[in-house]
This record gives sequence, structure tokens and C-alpha cells, in this order.
Amino acid sequence: MSKSKQTIFCVDDNPSVLRLLTALFEADGYQVVTANHPRKALELAERTPFDLAILDYQMTGMNGASLAKEMRRKRPTVPLLLFSGSPALPAEALLEVDDYVTKGEGPELLLQKTRELLQLAASGVSGLIPKGSLANDKRVTAGQGFPGRMR
Repeated sequence: MSKSKQTIFCVDDNPSVLRLLTALFEADGYQVVTANHPRKALELAERTPFDLAILDYQMTGMNGASLAKEMRRKRPTVPLLLFSGSPALPAEALLEVDDYVTKGEGPELLLQKTRELLQLAASGVSGLIPKGSLANDKRVTAGQGFPGRMR
């Protein structure tokens, strides 16, 4: 699948962030679909095709971890990337996502992680993050590490 045909689904309750994500991914050749509320995202996920979803962690009504769990039920094979303004997240927040990037890490890393996840998904790899691969990641709090999600 060519990148120009790939669709990124961005979910964030901040309209400015959605505009920035849309500009970033469209400039890199992706199509972008957005939702500004987790419930709207779940509705769109049922009827809108997409290749990867980027989910904000702190949103009104439902956090990104809960949204990821619901989206995983609807789209079990689509990569999910958590995008957080928090420099550290609890390990349990990452159980249903394939990777995460903090908003302070910059657009280059977000693009890199997006490309990597899309390439892995296109190759048919299951379990995109190996178990324990982020165990020493300082962005994961409480010293619990990130157990990784296996499909």
C-alpha cells in the first residue's frame, strides 16, 4: 500500500493539536481523519477506514487508554499510538497500544514511529511491540515497565 493512500486517524480534544497533526501528516503524504471527542472517535472507527490511529491520552469523557481498549475491540489489527502531553504515563495506560510518543518529543519522532508501525502492520507482523521492550523507558511511571501488547 502506498503512503499516499494510507489514512491516519487522529483523536484529540484540542482543536489546535488536531490542526497541527493534520498539517504534519498531510505534508508527509497521508490522508487524515480527525475526531475531537473519544465517543465521536468510536463512532467514526466503525464506519471509516484507517491504517493507524493516534490517540491523545488526556481527553474529556474518556482517556486514551480506555479509548484504545474500545478501538482494539473494533479494529484489532490496526496499530494504535498513544500521543501524550504527559512526560510519564502509568504502565497500565499502555496495555492496548502499539507505541507512544510524548507531545514534547517533536514531530520527527511522531512521524518516525508512525512510519515504523505502518510498515510493521503492512508486513503482517503481530505483536508490534515485543514484551518488555519499553521496560526501562523513563516515560513509564511506577517502575512497572511496559509489558507490551501481544495480538
